[in-house]
Amino acid sequence: MFTKSIKNILYRFFRQFGFEIIRVDPFQYRRVNIPREESKQIDSILLEFSEEMVHDPAFRFKALKNYLSENRVTFFFELMNVCREYEIEMDDQSVADIGSGMGYLLRCINKEYTPESLTGYDTFETMLPLARKFCEKATFQPTNLFEVARTYDIVFCTEVIEHMVHPGSAVKKLFAMLNPGGTLIITVPDGRRDTLPAKKIRSDGTAYWGHINFWSPESWPVFLQEQLPSSKEVKTGLVNPSKLYGIIKK
Repeated sequence: MFTKSIKNILYRFFRQFGFEIIRVDPFQYRRVNIPREESKQIDSILLEFSEEMVHDPAFRFKALKNYLSENRVTFFFELMNVCREYEIEMDDQSVADIGSGMGYLLRCINKEYTPESLTGYDTFETMLPLARKFCEKATFQPTNLFEVARTYDIVFCTEVIEHMVHPGSAVKKLFAMLNPGGTLIITVPDGRRDTLPAKKIRSDGTAYWGHINFWSPESWPVFLQEQLPSSKEVKTGLVNPSKLYGIIKK
């Protein structure tokens, strides 16, 4: 363990060469096993939706199951572990999920807490009926991030800003959506492992279907601190070996 004086010497040494030591919070992720009953419920909901959308091959059961894979579901459970680790209280809080997709994160929150409200925003409007099946308590809206007009106590944005043309503007907008004392939780892929190509740009010109932004565990906290210099607190780390989190207090 370094003493404080040795740490200060090291900081000064690296700064003279233009480097800065950034602390990454040492949260240790815990692999989660999805309960068998939950896996059955997921399959039941996806099958029901695929039968309703039988005219659209994009929503066949296999395609839906490939998207909401075991790894993706496990990620949401692991993210809930991070929230518990940092004692993020969601009871009686207004919660928003930006880029809510199938609504599975809001389902996880609703199963564990009793929030005042749950709201999901996603521009993929065709997916919203499925999101409502996964979390009936939530309200889902086909609204772009930059068009969201209200504020919340807790805002999630998972696996979104790596797609965006202007990720810094997105982070600033997400922070502006917080009520005083609120908490913002963002996740992105670890850029050292992420190999998903950019693919096509979306019709509104704000994002790509693939990834165009990449952050390492070291550059991620620097990026967040640069975008949000007035934030009360920024904590970063790994949700799991391939996903980074940022927790920002207002």
